[in-house]
Amino acid sequence: MAEGNWKSIAAEIAARIESGETAPGSRLPSGDEIARLHGVTRSVAHRAVEELQRQGLVVRRQGSGTVVADRGAKKGVRVALLVDGYSADHNFPSGDLLRGIQDRIGEESTLVIADSKHDLNLEARQLRRLAHEADGILVYTTAPDHPTALAALLKEGYPVVALDRIPQDVEIDAAVTDNSGAVSGAIRSTIERGHRRIGFLGVHRPSFTSVVERHAGYRAAMAEAGLESDSLVRWLPEGLDPASAIYQQLVSDAIVALRHGDAPMTALFCIEDGLGCAAVLAAERLGLVLPTDLEIATFIDWHPMTLRTPWNVRRLVQRKYDLGQAAAGLLLDRLASPGRPARVVRVAADIIPTDADFQEPSPTAFRLPTKEGHQS
Repeated sequence: MAEGNWKSIAAEIAARIESGETAPGSRLPSGDEIARLHGVTRSVAHRAVEELQRQGLVVRRQGSGTVVADRGAKKGVRVALLVDGYSADHNFPSGDLLRGIQDRIGEESTLVIADSKHDLNLEARQLRRLAHEADGILVYTTAPDHPTALAALLKEGYPVVALDRIPQDVEIDAAVTDNSGAVSGAIRSTIERGHRRIGFLGVHRPSFTSVVERHAGYRAAMAEAGLESDSLVRWLPEGLDPASAIYQQLVSDAIVALRHGDAPMTALFCIEDGLGCAAVLAAERLGLVLPTDLEIATFIDWHPMTLRTPWNVRRLVQRKYDLGQAAAGLLLDRLASPGRPARVVRVAADIIPTDADFQEPSPTAFRLPTKEGHQS
């Protein structure tokens, strides 16, 4: 039998269990015995047993080895969360996200967390390891445009759900923020307050769907109002440290350039946390009063005080608990229905107003409904 036929071995054993031929509590042959019986290596035999464990058909018992599980017993799941980089300073992964996942999978289930350290090769190794240890994986992928390791797992039928960004060229379940809808709503409310020259500041990551969708939301809202937008867009190169002097200087230069001329920018939308914090600091150093001289809105999931004066900045905040719930729900659904089409669930973001908004008649704090649809 070929090396890759662990699936066939697992299916054969599973069929005997399902038919009742191998009763609950019966001891399974050891990995060495399975390898000898099927003419495969020990690693192939062990992979077949791990697959049976993942399906909940067998369990390991101290002193008894691997035995057929009692199908009447309640089965929890073991879920892995693979993040692209821990950050204690920015509370990632957030407690709300973890609580949302755990609440959805239930107290009988286990959540384990691993880190890829923004390293694509480490991510691939972590995915392979976790696939042997967990029933399914939730992943913040490091490089959405290079989903090779993800593609291999998906081809095997292993349950994986993407968070925050949707990997390219694969059919995968994903739970993401409704980036386009949130940005469109924020820009529309900015236009309603009389702004016409609204800048856009982003980090150039064309493979990140979150970046692409936020830019699209900005362009759509500006076009809807008949406003020109292309000349008001500025991109920073990927890979810069938000705490570095060059990053801060680039943000400051962008603000100066966009406020120069006969039609200066009066409002600025920042695509992510680091840009928002840098823009507030740059405005302060340039002597601009927020939000009177310049109105700033930004996506931010860091602590509000990283903005220095958060009460003067309009904040778009992801609903991390809802994202965790949505991602875990997709994973459980995938475990129950392995053959269904891939789905993307988009969760609304909250728009947190500035203190000045409470003195104006037009409301700026609102919520957009969660949307769910098939991945295109």
